[in-house]
Amino acid sequence: MLWNELKKYNIEDIALYINEKLIELGSLKAIADILEVNESTIRKKLNSNGYKRINNQFVLNDDMFNDFVEANKPFDKHDLMGQALLEYINKYQKG
Repeated sequence: MLWNELKKYNIEDIALYINEKLIELGSLKAIADILEVNESTIRKKLNSNGYKRINNQFVLNDDMFNDFVEANKPFDKHDLMGQALLEYINKYQKG
């Protein structure tokens, strides 16, 4: 199959095909060579439709998942100290 044929399918089918080929061939470059297209074309098509490459697979970028990860990300002690200092300055700057 060539890219001109593949890009006619819906985005979920394209992502599924690319992910299967990534497992089989191991690289986006190898897939691009078979499809006779530049690998950036494949990546841009998927990225512009909400997909993100994680662990060599394209997954739908889910905002709920990202919000969960961001909310449960461990804080750096420097971030906490900076936040505490900023709160202290804001509190006593007004008074």
